[in-house]
Amino acid sequence: MSNQARLFVLVFLAFLPTVALYSYADRSLKSAELQNHTSELLHLANRAGLEYRRIVSDTETLLGALAEMEEFRNPRQPRCNEALASVIRHADHYTAIQLIEPDGFVTCGSLAINESLYVGDRYYHRAAIGNFVVGRLTGKPILGLAHPITGTSALDVTGVMAAYLDLHELMNAFYQMDVPTGATLTVIDRDGRIMIRVPEGVSESGADTIGATVPSSFPVPSGEIRGPYLLEGVDLDGVSRRF
Repeated sequence: MSNQARLFVLVFLAFLPTVALYSYADRSLKSAELQNHTSELLHLANRAGLEYRRIVSDTETLLGALAEMEEFRNPRQPRCNEALASVIRHADHYTAIQLIEPDGFVTCGSLAINESLYVGDRYYHRAAIGNFVVGRLTGKPILGLAHPITGTSALDVTGVMAAYLDLHELMNAFYQMDVPTGATLTVIDRDGRIMIRVPEGVSESGADTIGATVPSSFPVPSGEIRGPYLLEGVDLDGVSRRF
């Protein structure tokens, strides 16, 4: 072996520890970045969940308080309409608040209504929290929440007080959450309909609209889930992501 070849081998061997150290440091850095990004996503998911639950809880408190007021326990128009119109002026994240009879017809509301307005087919009329629907009076995407008005006992339901959250207003609130670069934020209902969507740029598929149905490639949890969790799947814009 020539002296030049020996020198090359010695230089190469001398660099091996440096190369190995660089490779290890690079992998460690990427792993740390991934772990940090994952923690950031989990934190954002937790914040979004807490904010959503806070809004729902505040709405339940409001409806519970209204259900105890005499104006709504024994409604007489237009006093009932005026009272609800006054309430909603201080709560612009609702599209409307209504008092509904047990048979599903609206008694009065914060918006002018037709006496034959029927909402008994809405899910929120049967449960405390509904799913994505389009308001029949406003044409806006909403989430309905309801609270029973009871008589002498809890089983004696004399009416239902309902409030409709404006999903556009909720989306604006979620936009303020500083979604990390390259990430998206999506809130879907029990039927797989998009209620809130903070996209990364503009979606080529046009799926970044409130009310769209998520495709089968969108990841869904299985079993009982408590707290934030991680999934892999394809996002609405066709990009594979960690959820």
